[in-house]
Amino acid sequence: MIFRKEALHSKNNHWSGKAIISPYINPIVVIFLFLSFLVLSISVLFFCSYSRNVTLFGEVISIPKPTNVTSSDNGTVTKILVKQGDHVSLGQDLLEINTSKKNRDGYLSSQQASQLEEQASNIDRIISDVKKNEIDTLSNLAEQEDKYKKNYKYSKIMVDDAKNGLDIMRSDLDNYKSYRKKGLITIEQLASQQSLYYQHQNDYINLRSSNENNVLQAINIESEIKSKNSDFNEKLSRLQNERNEINRQLVEVSVSDTTVVSSPINGFVNSINVEEYQHIHTDDDLLKIKPISNNKYEIIYWVPDYALPFISVGMTVSIRYDALPTEKYGTYKGVIKYISSLPATQQEISLFISPYEHSKKKHSYYKVIV
Repeated sequence: MIFRKEALHSKNNHWSGKAIISPYINPIVVIFLFLSFLVLSISVLFFCSYSRNVTLFGEVISIPKPTNVTSSDNGTVTKILVKQGDHVSLGQDLLEINTSKKNRDGYLSSQQASQLEEQASNIDRIISDVKKNEIDTLSNLAEQEDKYKKNYKYSKIMVDDAKNGLDIMRSDLDNYKSYRKKGLITIEQLASQQSLYYQHQNDYINLRSSNENNVLQAINIESEIKSKNSDFNEKLSRLQNERNEINRQLVEVSVSDTTVVSSPINGFVNSINVEEYQHIHTDDDLLKIKPISNNKYEIIYWVPDYALPFISVGMTVSIRYDALPTEKYGTYKGVIKYISSLPATQQEISLFISPYEHSKKKHSYYKVIV
């Protein structure tokens, strides 16, 4: 269709809807509203508080924390002496670990213990023989000493009697010499009396020598008893020292064979992480012990460096628990108690449950306690 120019212009400028013409607004009012909005914005920026929402994962811990009991060596758990929930005292035995090495012939510690026990048995037998020998030897020497002392007493009586008899014979010999001068006896009678006197004199000397020999023998035997007693005591002391050394080695073998893990604190067994005859390694967690005290609870957070400027001690935070759905239970309030001034190491973070990827992000993390 062909339209005129005026008709096209009219069609293009025709209103297709309703138009509302706003009333006139005074420019002063517009300027006032603008300045009011500007002042309000600046006031909010400088005098009002606002927050940045940062979602972090944390871990609820009890204060004081449960004590982890770890293994000090590789081995096999042979006996668990407590149950979960048991009350334990400081130093109480918790479990036993067999840490001995093994070869084709069996455990090395058992072989060493068997050899040491055999040596100890041999030494005990030698000690018993030495003690028996000591008793027999000293008993025989004591009998000999007693015999010589009795002989000495008997021979001393004989020597005294012989001395008295010899004195009498000496007096008789003098009388015989006087009788000979007077011619009362013959020279043969005097010679016979002299021979008898000298014979008794020799017997007296022999008896006296025998008596002195008994004294010397008793003295020698007494000295020998002391010497033998000293020798036996020295030998027994040496054997006893060897026996004590074997006992010490047996204790060392027993210690190296079995390690007894004891409780470092007073408390309750919170959890047992191993079973009997389970092989464990050094620093493995064996069990947890909860201290006896009034526990309180805190939350450990690991805050990345980019969020650290927005928090401070005493600030209130909102807490959501995985076990308590927010839709039903809402959020809970907490207060920041502590903010670390140094970034935490990966080893420190690994001691706690960290379900989010610390290692994947190139950030430093700071410990925050709520």
